Amino acid sequence: MSILTAAPLKVYPPAADSITVTTGASAGVLGSWVEIIPLGTMTVPIYIAGVCAELFVPALTNGATTEIQFGTGQSGSEAVISSPLIVVAGAGNLALEIQMFPVPIGNIPAGARLSMRTRTTSGNIPCKFALMYYDDLDADATMLAQQTYAPYSSGSTLTGASVTPNASSWANSSWVEFVTLGANSALLGVGAIPPSGAYSGLPYEIDIGAGDAGAEAVLTTLRGAFSNATTQGYMNMWLPAMYPIGEDTRIAFRFRKSGTNTTALTAFLLYIHDIPSEAIIITAMSMLCDVGQLTINGSGFTDTMTIAVSGPSGVLAYTVISLSDTQIVLAIDDLVTGVYCVDLSA
Repeated sequence: MSILTAAPLKVYPPAADSITVTTGASAGVLGSWVEIIPLGTMTVPIYIAGVCAELFVPALTNGATTEIQFGTGQSGSEAVISSPLIVVAGAGNLALEIQMFPVPIGNIPAGARLSMRTRTTSGNIPCKFALMYYDDLDADATMLAQQTYAPYSSGSTLTGASVTPNASSWANSSWVEFVTLGANSALLGVGAIPPSGAYSGLPYEIDIGAGDAGAEAVLTTLRGAFSNATTQGYMNMWLPAMYPIGEDTRIAFRFRKSGTNTTALTAFLLYIHDIPSEAIIITAMSMLCDVGQLTINGSGFTDTMTIAVSGPSGVLAYTVISLSDTQIVLAIDDLVTGVYCVDLSA
C-alpha cells in the first residue's frame, strides 16, 4: 500500500540515539509506557509512517512475535491509538531495521504527547525505536482509526489462531475464525508464524474469507513461500491496498501448501478497526477552555451519529449546544490541560 504525497519523511528523535522501550517482565506482558515525543514538541499534526526498530538482540533473534503500542495523553493516562505487530530479525527473516506501516497512523494532534510500549513472546527485552513520520500530510478527515490484529488478547498471550493443514498437497484446510468485527474496518493482511522447520522452502496460499461458520466466501488470497532456514519467525503478508469490510462481519481464513506435513500454522489478521463513516469530514476544531466549549467544523454531521469525547482523564460527559450538517458545538465538563480526541461515527 502507498500514499501519493510530496510531504518529506522525517525522523524523531532527529540526530540522536533511538529510545529504549522495554517489554514486560515475562512473555506476552506489556511493558511500561515510555515517552517518545514530549508534550508541546510538534507544532503541526503528525502521521506515523513507520519505525526504525533496533531489535536484533539475542532474546529476539528467532523472530519472536512482537506488538508495539502507540498512546497519547498525560503520563499515567495514555490512551492506545494503534497496536501493530512488527517483524523481528531471525534466522529465517531479514534483519529489518526500518519497517514502514502500510497506512500511516494518525493524525496525531499538534503538541500531543506520544508514548510507546511493547510486548513479545519473549520477555524483559530492551528494544530501541525511532519514529519515521510525516507532518502536513494531505488528508480529508482527522481520525485515529486503530491499526490492530486479531485474535487480540489483552492478557499475557500472543497466541494467534491455529490452523491444521490438509494432509494432501495443495488441498484446503478447514476454515478458522479470526474475529467478528464490531465496526466498519479495513483488512491490511495476515501475520503468520510457521512451525519451526516443518515447512522449509514450501510455497503456500492463505484465503481470507467472510461469512458464518460453514458458509464462508473467499474475499482475497495471499501467496508466499516459507524460508529454507530451519527457524523462521513471525512475518507479515500485506495486501496491495486496504480491503473495506462492514461491521458485524465474521472474518476467517484457510491455508493450503505444497507437501503433506500437518503441523499447525499460527496466524493473525492485520486490520484497521472502527473507521468513521466516509460521509463525515472534519475540517477544523477549536476549544474555548475557559467555558469548556468545543466547536467542530466539517460536513456530514447528523443528529443520529455517535459522538465520543476523551481526554487525559478518560471519556468525558458533554452537552450538545448546537448541531447542523456543517458544525457541532459541545459543552464539555471537567476540562484539564492535555490532549483531547473526538470520535464521530454514523
